[in-house]
Amino acid sequence: MSPLNTNIETLKEIPTAKTKTDDFPTIAVKNKKLASITQQKFIQKINNHWSVPLDSQGQTATARVILSNSGSVISISVNASDPNVKASVERAIRNSAPFPMPSDPEIGELARRLFAEFIVE
Repeated sequence: MSPLNTNIETLKEIPTAKTKTDDFPTIAVKNKKLASITQQKFIQKINNHWSVPLDSQGQTATARVILSNSGSVISISVNASDPNVKASVERAIRNSAPFPMPSDPEIGELARRLFAEFIVE
C-alpha cells in the first residue's frame, strides 16, 4: 500500500463529531407533536366555553383561527350551515382568549394556526 492509500484508510476510521443539525429532524418532529398537543388544549378550552344552541343536534362547524404570539385572536373563520351554531362557535373562541402560548417560540409559531371541527351531539 502506498502512503497515500494508508492515510485515506486512516481517515475513514476517524469518528466524526455529531453536530446540532443531526438532531434537526428529531427536534422538528418533537416540536410538531408539542404544537399539536397545545392545539388540542386550545380546542378543549373553546369547547368549555361553547354554549351549544338549542335545536341544533347534528350540526357541524369548522373553524380556522390565527392567534398572535401572545395568544390573542387575530382572525376567526367559521363555516357552518346553521347561523346560530356559527355565531356560538365564534363567541366561544373569543371568550376563550387569550390562549396560553408555549414559551418556546418555534412551538408557538406552529400552534398559533388552529383548525377545529365542532359537532353538536
